[in-house]
Amino acid sequence: MASLENHATNRGVGIVFLVAIISGWYFVKDKKQEFWIYILGSTFLVLSTSLFPYTELAQIDSLFFLGMIQFPYRFLTYATLFMAVTLSLILERIFKKFKAHRRILFVCMLGMVMCLYVQTLTPVLDRIYDATPEMRLKKGDLLEPVPAGSILDKNNYYDMYTYRVLYGETDYYPKVSFDGNVTTPDSKLQKMILNRSQSIMLHKAKIENKDITLTPFIAPNELGYRIKLQKATVVDLPVVNYPSERVYINGKSSSYSVSDRGTVQVKLEQGENRVRVCYVMNKMYYILFGIAVMTWLIVIITTFIKKYHFYALKHHWSS
Repeated sequence: MASLENHATNRGVGIVFLVAIISGWYFVKDKKQEFWIYILGSTFLVLSTSLFPYTELAQIDSLFFLGMIQFPYRFLTYATLFMAVTLSLILERIFKKFKAHRRILFVCMLGMVMCLYVQTLTPVLDRIYDATPEMRLKKGDLLEPVPAGSILDKNNYYDMYTYRVLYGETDYYPKVSFDGNVTTPDSKLQKMILNRSQSIMLHKAKIENKDITLTPFIAPNELGYRIKLQKATVVDLPVVNYPSERVYINGKSSSYSVSDRGTVQVKLEQGENRVRVCYVMNKMYYILFGIAVMTWLIVIITTFIKKYHFYALKHHWSS
């Protein structure tokens, strides 16, 4: 249904890919490689829907792992990849068949694709253009999740940071920061001592066993704090500890320890301290990124070389 509606959502593949999967069998039936690509795309599409009986099969002891698949629609990532290959074959066949009218066909197809793209955004645009003042997000409370469906613009964009994240804010917390804690507080719980996950979400630092609310300075992959102390002491910052983090105190790299709530803990001197906690990307990321860039360069260069040799050979024979 999501595909037929052709809306911009991760729950569907769009009407174009849906047509490709329905008609693709005709174009791939005589080509072995294209046939198996089509089968893979079809398989992943089925795996993303309720056509595949996850619940029933998960009851079988040897297939228990099927019950661990949280969102089957994520298989659509692979389905769209293989369906795009099949779609390219279909388009190639169509352009070859109507070779004499390929320019008109190209213009018509480009116009149709542009219209379909605008249509995918229709629900979003309707919601923005028809928004009432009540729908615009207003400043909130960090104890409450951001209201779903709220409208943001350049004037109230930063107000979303006054709410708790609606989904997944603590999904990747270390176990020590999350285990056994309630992340959705109620009025009674607010009167109690804040638990670990809540104290982190509410920017509570711990200084000499006291909870102090800190306002962070936010930058890409970085949180910064200004902390003024009457004496040197250990400060438990509301920053979850992950591998590859680096701590800088007053501009100098510093070591740190991990607190009992799984957060960064530093020793600060008397007076004002500027603390920055930065996440440094793993070197493997840059290696893989470099490989990806080199691969694309090789593909582009070899394509131009092949085309150059083709036109050179064509010119040689014509002369």
